Order: sequence, then structure tokens, then C-alpha cells
Amino acid sequence: MDQLKQALINSEIERIALRSRAINIAAIGAAIDRAGITVDDMGRVAGIEDAIRALQAKSPELFTATAGAPHDPAQTRATEAQATADLTGQTAPAAPSVASRMDQAIRGKLAR
Repeated sequence: MDQLKQALINSEIERIALRSRAINIAAIGAAIDRAGITVDDMGRVAGIEDAIRALQAKSPELFTATAGAPHDPAQTRATEAQATADLTGQTAPAAPSVASRMDQAIRGKLAR
């Protein structure tokens, strides 16, 4: 029964984290305070919204700044790496600059 409850909680964390514009769902799942999260007899999960709001206040870097922000995959990967590094205590690799990505793209086209 505990495994079922944990699966319900994990599923709801993922769903609400996505709705809350989380950058790295795994980091949210690892960082969220689960103490106030409960599952009733009907399988309804409560307390996740509050836990995610608290996490947003504590670690805003785990979420996008604005809903309309343009999507930059390289920056998202860098932010995910930094968030994971923050949680694990490891050093995150540096994000490539726009100029270095453009240079790589140009070199790739010239090599063809």
C-alpha cells in the first residue's frame, strides 16, 4: 500500500511541477518537502501545491522566471545541471555561450 501511495504522490508532484513551470522535474521530486503531503482513503493527494510553492520561494532557480519566456534548450540543460549540482553538492559544467554555440554550428556547416 505504501508503494501505491508513493506512486500517487510522485505522479502528482510531476503533474503539479510541470504546471508550475519546473525546469527539472527530478530535482523538484528530490528537493520537495514531503512532510505535509498526504493521501486519503480515496487516493486523493493533498499538500503538494503548498510544498511546491514553498520550494519556489526557497529555490526559484528550479522554475522558469516567466510563463512567456523564450525556450533556450542549452540554457535549460545548464540550469538543470546547476540545479542537480546544487542538490548533490557537485560542480555543474559551465553553460556554453551563444557565441560558442554559433561557432559550433558554423563549423558543422563548413565541415559538410
